[in-house]
Amino acid sequence: ECSKPFVSDLDGRYIVAGEDLKEEMLKSVDHPVKFTLVHKKMLEDEIEQVYVIGPSNFFGAILKRDFTVTNIDPLKFKL
Repeated sequence: ECSKPFVSDLDGRYIVAGEDLKEEMLKSVDHPVKFTLVHKKMLEDEIEQVYVIGPSNFFGAILKRDFTVTNIDPLKFKL
């Protein structure tokens, strides 16, 4: 189980299991991101805090208008 749910950038559904998250991240490499759908769902569900994973902060910059955003760059992340 994930400690916090992830929102799929492919279809906006919530992912709560680690294995599902792994599969989703692999799919997102070669499938289009449905940003408008995901953004709308997060607004409807009254999400306040968003963590954006990836070296680019393009989506994070756009989301900052509506959410508190934390960018997580896997190249700089240390456990």
